[in-house]
Amino acid sequence: MVLIGLWHGVTVGFVLWGLWHGTGLFIQNRWSAYVKGHIPAWGQTLIGQRVLNVTGVFLTFNFVSLGWLFFTLPTPVKVWNVMAILFGVP
Repeated sequence: MVLIGLWHGVTVGFVLWGLWHGTGLFIQNRWSAYVKGHIPAWGQTLIGQRVLNVTGVFLTFNFVSLGWLFFTLPTPVKVWNVMAILFGVP
């Protein structure tokens, strides 16, 4: 994912964008393995499938949306400032 970020341009923001998405893919992979191994009944019921699907869409959308900050803002400091505003951190 870092290489994909560098393909867009050789800047810190694009490297962080790649790291952000690589980290997200890793977390999703580990979470899926955990759920399949520890909570297999969730995926077998209609309500469990819907909860997992809706939660997955919600988390993925928000994660990718935050990742666009690295892509669009020129410096990591500005990204941090915007994230602090979004999450209400003074």
